[in-house]
Amino acid sequence: MIPKVIQGATHVLGSPEGWDAARHGAVANLHVRKMPGCVLSAWEPTPKELQQLNNGGLVLLGVAGPSMPPVMLTVGGGDPAAEAAKPN
Repeated sequence: MIPKVIQGATHVLGSPEGWDAARHGAVANLHVRKMPGCVLSAWEPTPKELQQLNNGGLVLLGVAGPSMPPVMLTVGGGDPAAEAAKPN
């Protein structure tokens, strides 16, 4: 997935303090929009990932740590917050 600049970005997140890029890999900056109760980011599948999704592949979410915090995944246009607020 390719991290994109989300519409209305309020912050740019970088690598965690003390991150060793040589050991753990490079970390791209992630533009996020902080909102009451959540932080949104936008991602674009690579052409290969899009092909995998179109062929029945799944979107996988990995979270560092021992537990899964509340998360949200959705598909939308330029404004994921507006898309997420729409009823299914």
